[in-house]
Amino acid sequence: MAGRRAVCLLSGGLDSTVTAAVLADEGYQLYGLTFLYGQKTQEKEEACARQVAVHFGVIEHRVVDLSWLKELVRSGLTDLKTLITYDNRALAYVPFRNTIFLGVGVAWAESLGANAVAIGSHRSDVVCPDNSPEYVHAFQEVIRIGTVARPPIELVAPFVHSRKAEVVRRGHELNVPFRLTWTCFNSVDIACGQCTNCLDRRAAFAACGKRDPLPYATIAVPR
Repeated sequence: MAGRRAVCLLSGGLDSTVTAAVLADEGYQLYGLTFLYGQKTQEKEEACARQVAVHFGVIEHRVVDLSWLKELVRSGLTDLKTLITYDNRALAYVPFRNTIFLGVGVAWAESLGANAVAIGSHRSDVVCPDNSPEYVHAFQEVIRIGTVARPPIELVAPFVHSRKAEVVRRGHELNVPFRLTWTCFNSVDIACGQCTNCLDRRAAFAACGKRDPLPYATIAVPR
């Protein structure tokens, strides 16, 4: 295992943080990528990702400006007027986002001579098709066909067949500092507690019988 390197997509969120912990536990040297694409919570996400990178001793952490993406696509994650709720959860989809992120990640990994690119996709995300097992399998083929790296760079998604509660459970086993992570789609101060991401996170901690270290506020949700 010595000398294996992995580029980890670090959003500052729970899933990518636990994924980084899994790879660190397996002996990978970690390189981090964080993307700013005009999302409403990008300032908070970047701050959390930087703390997570320090915690795991990431060798190099790059924050990539993709602000042009906001001008090309429509998503509730980039629209300041949209409050994401359970009822309008489909608006949390950002067109082709993971493909763009993974393209950058694979390019960097190939330049580094890294062995893997890691993403925190999990089965509980039913809104975004680019988090599905089928997508991960297909993108592995894209890497095999579209790069010169041999053996091909591995796309690592350790939770692609797992529910959110399993991610939280594994995170506790690896002593992940959940207090450093951010999940909310709507706020950068106190998590709203009512967007789909907050609801899934709260349910996952409850299912594991664990306390979520993040405080939550009440935000009026339009019906």
